[in-house]
Amino acid sequence: MQFGVTPRQGQVLAFLRQRQADGLAAPTLQEIADAIGCRSKGHVSDFLAGLEARGHIRRIPGAQRSVALVEVANG
Repeated sequence: MQFGVTPRQGQVLAFLRQRQADGLAAPTLQEIADAIGCRSKGHVSDFLAGLEARGHIRRIPGAQRSVALVEVANG
């Protein structure tokens, strides 16, 4: 688990990192839900909002596939 994130947010973050490493486009809410075994896209949206608030990702409101990882320097 990443520091400052819930276990479910950690699952989402790991999935996003794997997608990026595989060179794939940012996932839709449904693709994230399917990947982490969540039935609700609303819950996925909540997980993403939490990750965005903690500075792990950034999103463009109203756009599909708008999730981008934010690299944080360790120091």
